[in-house]
Amino acid sequence: MMLMSYEHHSAAESIDSFRAACADLPPIFAKASSGSATSEAQTYHQADSRRRDFTGLANFPARLIAVGDAVASFNPIYGQGLSSAALHASCLSEYLNSNPDLTTQATSYFTSLQVVVDAAWTISAGGDAARQDLLTGAEVPEPVHHQRWAMNQILQATLKDRSIAEAFVAVTRMQAHPNTLQDPALLERAVALNRPTP
Repeated sequence: MMLMSYEHHSAAESIDSFRAACADLPPIFAKASSGSATSEAQTYHQADSRRRDFTGLANFPARLIAVGDAVASFNPIYGQGLSSAALHASCLSEYLNSNPDLTTQATSYFTSLQVVVDAAWTISAGGDAARQDLLTGAEVPEPVHHQRWAMNQILQATLKDRSIAEAFVAVTRMQAHPNTLQDPALLERAVALNRPTP
């Protein structure tokens, strides 16, 4: 089980404090945390998202690339670190199989890597930014407001529709790009499902 806390709520650092936190949530959490613990509670040392953009570098050493957390690391609550690293390896394989000129910087590798990082960033850092803006009351640009509204519609509909839930899970597992959730038909279906019944 995993819990996320933010603002003034401290992380649960023991099994007892973890169970106490679960007791303040809907009953399913207390039930799920009541079994035997297989290990002590673990907290994250880096609970934020960070990225480094290599695509804009004019002079990057040849025969040198970056993968995994050296490129981007994400708030661990979203579980996208390992998936991202696997896709980084796929980008590297594609780059090396293209017989690149190894005497020049790996520009095409970093360009394809950017697609992976942007996709993961949309889900993880985007979710954190929305939560932070809500807590601080920050004004957000109109396009961001619309994107968040649409994502909220999708999230609510995942509880009512299996196909929408599967589309959302595919994105969170990085099996599909976040843009797939912007499909007008999918959003229309979600909005219809979320509309209150008369």
